[in-house]
Amino acid sequence: MGIKTREEILRQAIELRRKQGARADAPLRGSTAILGGFLTIATIVNTLLVAPALQADATQLTAGIVIALAVTLASGLCWFVIQARPMGWYEGPDIDQLRPNDEHGALLDHLVETLMIHYRLNEAAIRRLRGWLGLQALITFAGICVLIGAVLALG
Repeated sequence: MGIKTREEILRQAIELRRKQGARADAPLRGSTAILGGFLTIATIVNTLLVAPALQADATQLTAGIVIALAVTLASGLCWFVIQARPMGWYEGPDIDQLRPNDEHGALLDHLVETLMIHYRLNEAAIRRLRGWLGLQALITFAGICVLIGAVLALG
């Protein structure tokens, strides 16, 4: 394989990793949006629960607050795990392992091989992030349904 071909493969591997990094950031943004959305909805629902027009008693108010806090804590735990993404994330070849006397072709081959190994390992991390995001969304949706059901039952 020629040097030009190896250089092009290296460029493609670098671009693939750049796109992977952008995809890894999507669950982080989604997680933050879900948590912020739930906190907003939970505040509104709790305000409705204490509204005099609904005549909520202490037990109903306590139940609403406990549900909101439980969902917020569970969602916050998912958010924390997702935000801790750097664990197990591979950025690229270790520059210290590259030897200055290596021929250009061998160096390119090493860089491409390392980038592709890290790409496959990072894909597993992205799948885990998406799983945590799905769990967070499910917990949040269930909590919102329960809180809305509580408001409707009081009304």
